[in-house]
Amino acid sequence: MKSEKILFSLVLMGLIGLIAPLGGFNAAEVTGQGLGVESATLMAKGDRQMNLDNVPRGVQSAVISDLSRRQNIPERQIRITEATRQTWPDSCLGLSGPNEFCSQVRTEGWRLVLTENNNRWVYRTDENGRTVRLESGQNATSTELPRSVSDAVLQAVSSRGQMSINNFRIVKAVRQTWPDGCLGVPQAGTSCTQARVEGWEVTVISDRAAGQRWIYRTDNSGRTVVLSEAYDGRSSLPRSGPNPVLQPGTNRPVPNSSQIPPHEMPQPLTQGIIFRAISSGGITGQTYETVLMNNGTLMQVLQGPGNANDSGRRVGRISPREVQEFRRLLSQQQFDRYNGLNVSPSGGSADYITVILSSRSSTIRYADISQQQLPSNLQPVIQSWNRIVSQIGR
Repeated sequence: MKSEKILFSLVLMGLIGLIAPLGGFNAAEVTGQGLGVESATLMAKGDRQMNLDNVPRGVQSAVISDLSRRQNIPERQIRITEATRQTWPDSCLGLSGPNEFCSQVRTEGWRLVLTENNNRWVYRTDENGRTVRLESGQNATSTELPRSVSDAVLQAVSSRGQMSINNFRIVKAVRQTWPDGCLGVPQAGTSCTQARVEGWEVTVISDRAAGQRWIYRTDNSGRTVVLSEAYDGRSSLPRSGPNPVLQPGTNRPVPNSSQIPPHEMPQPLTQGIIFRAISSGGITGQTYETVLMNNGTLMQVLQGPGNANDSGRRVGRISPREVQEFRRLLSQQQFDRYNGLNVSPSGGSADYITVILSSRSSTIRYADISQQQLPSNLQPVIQSWNRIVSQIGR
């Protein structure tokens, strides 16, 4: 009788083992070691969907602990609701941050979905949970930042701090919804569109400026970047501007020179463009944007309503040799040295044109009637650029 019961039990267990994968049974909740983990089932989500029982305990513990710390949520309230095996493209799990070095080696690991009430987070890990990265969700790290946003923020803080971009790093990035087009930071003389704007709050520090940090607000693309707060380690206040720009070889400051405010800096050059000029004002009040591309193409566009049917667009081209010569001139004349330089017209001037020149790593702004006041290093660059622009439309 006893042997028959044992035989019956073995047969029953075998049937359950055959049926369970077909039916997709849910295992009971695992509560050991204080982890709130639900066993996932082999539903029709692809061959890579794994039962949580196969996920190493170290991986489960690492993501739950990280989320608990970030959000100040008790670990017992966090559930892992989905786990998928993945092969990541590098040691940063495909989520490299700005200026972060990642070994270009394929890394086996996991993609896990965590929930708490109606909130949801997605994590990436390596095979054993030693490397953990938040892919999406509230308070996601800077590794989730679009490259255009991180580049724009680093350029803004580099200009403000008068140091190379390499001296700064993003330590925090949080998704935000701003109340208006000014991202909740009104600017004097600026009209803000009354529409909610999705974007980011980005915190930057510099290892060369101990105790200092900058908090920027951006839109989703990085086209709008606004300094929200700047700390000197003791209080929140705007940092003082840079020392006056000196004429090369002299101790005389450039007349009427200052620093371009961060919120007035133009957007960085997009891929394929090596130089750009934006001119606006004058009697007509029109704005023209002219760009030089890597392949020698020149394009000038009239901005605003005056460009109906694209009638304000003009195109030209210079030779590869001329492109190379202009690149060399920018380097020889140290154009990058003057990043952020702003030279205003003298008091009482009117009907002048404001010119903004940008290379890949530097931007200057000046009034055309004040061009002769610019540092002598910049004069050959401007003269060469004007000769290049004159070829448009030929």
